[in-house]
This record gives sequence, C-alpha cells and structure tokens, in this order.
Amino acid sequence: MEKIINNGKLWFISEPIYWILCKINFFILNWGFSIILLTLIIKILFLPLSYISYKTVIKIRKIKPILNNIEKIYKNDKKRITREIIKIYKKEKINPLNSCLPLIIQTPIFISLYWTLRNSIELKKSPFILWIKDLAVMDPFFILPVIMGFSILIQQKLNNKENYYKNNLIKLLPIFFTFFFLWFPSCLLIYWITNNIISIIQQYFIRKWIKKNI
Repeated sequence: MEKIINNGKLWFISEPIYWILCKINFFILNWGFSIILLTLIIKILFLPLSYISYKTVIKIRKIKPILNNIEKIYKNDKKRITREIIKIYKKEKINPLNSCLPLIIQTPIFISLYWTLRNSIELKKSPFILWIKDLAVMDPFFILPVIMGFSILIQQKLNNKENYYKNNLIKLLPIFFTFFFLWFPSCLLIYWITNNIISIIQQYFIRKWIKKNI
C-alpha cells in the first residue's frame, strides 16, 4: 500500500511528515487535532525565519517615504534609482530577500504536508468534532471554508494596512479563496486555517515587539 501511494516529487519530505503525523495521532487519537498539532510544531520550528521576514518588512516600510522620494527625484533615470535604493538598503542594513526567505523555505514543507493529508487513507471516515464526520470529504455546511476566508481577510489587513482599502483586487481574494476551497477535504482546510491563525498571532506579537525595539 505504501508503494502505490503517490506523495508527489517531494516524497522525501512527505514521508517523514506522515510518520510524525502518525506518531502524534498515536497519543491524541484524533486525526483533526493531530493535524493542528503538527502544523503548530512546523510553525514553531520556522518562527526564527518568520521573525527575520517581519523585521525586514517593517524596516522597509519605515524607509518607504525615502524610497518614494528617490523615485520622484530620479524618475527619468531607472539605473540611478536602483543605485540609490541599494545605497539606502546598505545603510539601513536591509536585505529585501529576507522578507521572502520563510516563504521560499516553507513552501516545499507545506506542499509536502498537502500531499500527505490528501493521500492519507487513515483520514477516510475519521471524524473530527461536531459536524465534521469525515476528514477526507468536504465540509457539508461550508463552515470551514468561510472561517478560512475570514483568516485570509485578517492576514491581508495585517500585511497591507495602507493599501487594503484602496486595492479592490486584495478585497476580492478572501472571497475567491472561500469559493475555491468549498469542495476541498476538511483535513486540508483544518491545516490551512490552523496555519493562517498561527501566522496571524505570530505577525501580531512579533511586529509589536520589533516596533518597540527597532
């Protein structure tokens, strides 16, 4: 059975994740709560990277007026703009790539987790709580997709306070994702909701701490 299950090209990550998930469930005896705990463990492991990312984003936002001013002064000279911006980054000790670092490193992990949950036979007919009687099928009342949509909305407001109310495309994304995930298995929605909620909590407290200490 293990040999015929396709865990995707990232099987070397998916298989250890599956093993950890099974060990967690051995003690918890509920696959839904096991998914939540596994997601929490992964997010804690990547907390240092998240801190670096948020710190970089906040620093860039602080110097944004300076960057905008440079673009206005040298609007007809793109090469000069680039040189001046690089100078500012060096002066402020900012590496813009750090803001993308957690996403780049975490993406293979979360893709692997997606394949693990998608292919786990143990989740079929496994109940979670209340109305979720089978983690391998969609939420019959569409409650989980709506919760996920709200979590994306909160994340957007945290990440784009300045541009949120100006950008109509940003406002439509939570609605789009809510409809997109309506028919996804409940196990995947539990994972994404947990991931979003933990990210929101991390962002709030890390940014609060960084702003006080920068």
